[in-house]
Amino acid sequence: LKLVGFLGMAQRGPTPMQVESSSSTRARPPACDFKKLTSTVAGVVLFSAVTVGIVGYGSALALNRKTVDSSFNCTTDLLLSSSMAKPQGKGLAMDDATFSQCSSKIPVRWPNTHEDVTSLRLFKAWDSQFPASNRQRAWNDVIQYARTRGAKILIGTQISCDAGDDEKDWQQVLSLLNQLGSNNTLAVAIGNEIELLSAKSGTTEKCVEDLWVNGQFFSRVMKRVKDLDDAGFQHVQLTTAMTSAVFAPAGNAKPFMDDPKRALVNTFLQNVTTTLKDRWTFSWNIYPYFDPNLHLDGNGKTCSTALRTASDFSSSGYVPSILVAARERMAKLTGSSKDRMWVTETGWSSPKAKTLDTVVGWCKDWNSAEALRDYYEGFLAWDLDIGNGDVGPERVFFFSGRDTTNFGIREYFGLIPDCNSTQCKLNTSTCSGQSPAGGGSGSGSGSDEGGRGSGSGSGSGKGSGSDEGKGSGSDSGEGSGSDSGSDSGFFPRRRRTDYV
Repeated sequence: LKLVGFLGMAQRGPTPMQVESSSSTRARPPACDFKKLTSTVAGVVLFSAVTVGIVGYGSALALNRKTVDSSFNCTTDLLLSSSMAKPQGKGLAMDDATFSQCSSKIPVRWPNTHEDVTSLRLFKAWDSQFPASNRQRAWNDVIQYARTRGAKILIGTQISCDAGDDEKDWQQVLSLLNQLGSNNTLAVAIGNEIELLSAKSGTTEKCVEDLWVNGQFFSRVMKRVKDLDDAGFQHVQLTTAMTSAVFAPAGNAKPFMDDPKRALVNTFLQNVTTTLKDRWTFSWNIYPYFDPNLHLDGNGKTCSTALRTASDFSSSGYVPSILVAARERMAKLTGSSKDRMWVTETGWSSPKAKTLDTVVGWCKDWNSAEALRDYYEGFLAWDLDIGNGDVGPERVFFFSGRDTTNFGIREYFGLIPDCNSTQCKLNTSTCSGQSPAGGGSGSGSGSDEGGRGSGSGSGSGKGSGSDEGKGSGSDSGEGSGSDSGSDSGFFPRRRRTDYV
């Protein structure tokens, strides 16, 4: 019966996809009419069962398993871009919800566009908090997605104070890589914002000393490089995602942070770029959404100026200006102005992220669907130029596909609300000028006012106050400033504080 059903489905095929605007969902293939099928192709079925029964049975079993729906897209009546700039240089960072719960619904096209997604970022191969029973199915879905669509995957692996746990994570990464193959592997990211590990609750001074002063971070990186080479991944790019918290103030002898109590970033980058040369990529996570140096308007209530600044992707805009500052420091470190550079995370939350505690975050428009639309639309239209005659990023990843919960804290960076949603988050009804639920309101006095330190500033002199000398306060003892320590005008997201 499985074989009969398989042949009947192969003959009839799926119904045409229903297309609305830039999105589509594939209809289920119609149920087989077994009586009609038996009367018309009984001879063919019998012959096929004898000659290729094993192959047919195996194929039928494959159809019965939940695999990636290669045509999934959210529906919308709001088209943001009919021609996305540099689509081959832009990728989607996969959220935990999609990966662990609905990996069969990875968007094929960028929501609200006609453009295909060509690369994905996985933060890790699997999380211990995810259901173990879902792991192989999720891997199969990602692999099929990549092979069917020719997509490339950036896979992350953790670096923490627990070397044993890191090794377990790494073995899972190797297992996934071996199944995925080198042709569909873009790069491996070893560590994510590890420069912030010292600020994490529970991190000991010995851990920081071992990783940075005693060189364990570098040695773990090189061990993973050897493992990759032995597995046939000699040409895969390597990176670690960092934030502009590692930027040393302009004029410093060293371009990047080199503090033994926090992170010897400059020393590490010198060693890894000297050893791996062109195989190493500089990667930056950039979130203007969390920047405390973006302020309310003069009336103390609205935030139109800050929103324009944050969502500006022109050559003098926020993200490009941060990358100009990064490029200056990279060139000072390596002597080259053309080192490969990526943006491994950027995005916008709507409704308000629970971790947002800046004064401008109390402005209702800051967390509105319109703000997400403007930032996302700017991202789509960005040609990856950063001005100043500098070489821009080769790739940029947008976070994320869906809203998700990380370590009990709800996040709203998704372009799709959740796994059960068929509609995109952005449509004409959500972008009607109303702040979504949970968006926050009022000007607020802002307990973070005291969190602005007296940093010397490290920006390029453009954009969002990156040269105003307003840091996080973590160097001056004022305010919370517990997770950044950056004087660069940019604060990273605080979503994976126990996964660095």
